[in-house]
Amino acid sequence: MLDPQRSLPPAGFPAPLPAPGAPLAPGRPRTERRLTRGLCMYAALALALCLLWERPLVLLGALLLLAAVYLQRVDRRLRLFVLVGALLGPAAESLAIVSGAWSYAATTTLVPLWLPPAWGLACGCLVDIVEGLLSAGPLRAARAASPTLRSDARARQP
Repeated sequence: MLDPQRSLPPAGFPAPLPAPGAPLAPGRPRTERRLTRGLCMYAALALALCLLWERPLVLLGALLLLAAVYLQRVDRRLRLFVLVGALLGPAAESLAIVSGAWSYAATTTLVPLWLPPAWGLACGCLVDIVEGLLSAGPLRAARAASPTLRSDARARQP
């Protein structure tokens, strides 16, 4: 049984989890904010792609605007994920296009101009969503209970 006067749990018990909604570490956005940001931006990306695919330049402008808004609200590490996604996603698709697996009908370049920002945003949104889910509710409790995952999380904290 935990003694309320003690600041640490008894030996062999995992450290208590932060209160729901509390930040996991100073300077990091709250779990709900990350998850909401990732889901909302992913929905905006999907909506823009579905509504504007017939007008590539308008779609490019919309995706660049979404990327500017998104990149202002994320940290440096997540910006790196967006950049890597924007580079590697179209690179992988260009290999498939060159090999004849598929093609884009309305483009004068190998890949459409809107494809790199779409891949970058999708990559950043998915990282936000996954990290938000891993830090929420039962998944956070499972992560805290696992010695391997708990030690990895502590090693990554600044």
